[in-house]
Amino acid sequence: MNLIEEYIQNIKNMKLSIDDFADKRKVNYSNKLADRNRKIVKQIEKGSNHIKFEYVSLLDSNDEDVRGWVAHHILELMNCDKSIRLKALDIIKDEANNHSDNVYRLGSSMWLKQYYQKHPDDMN
Repeated sequence: MNLIEEYIQNIKNMKLSIDDFADKRKVNYSNKLADRNRKIVKQIEKGSNHIKFEYVSLLDSNDEDVRGWVAHHILELMNCDKSIRLKALDIIKDEANNHSDNVYRLGSSMWLKQYYQKHPDDMN
């Protein structure tokens, strides 16, 4: 399994429902997968332009969870040009306004507020 396949599989495996947050084992497992995904993104950032392009193209995924994680990780862990950052921000704004899960909406709203405080040039 390549890094991007592992990354996507980890996202599918870490999905938690509201009820799962009371189960410490599930939360810890999900956190381990999220930590692994951050390591994967750091490896991709150091890798070839081809793998970076393949990763960034996940912003167009049909899976909203994949798009969301990729958008966050691009902005937090990668060096990308402004057009890619703005596309990632649009995905997070969409999560903040339209995600079916209240927790995702609130978390995305809070994340955006913090991001814009540190990166006011990315406000459009």
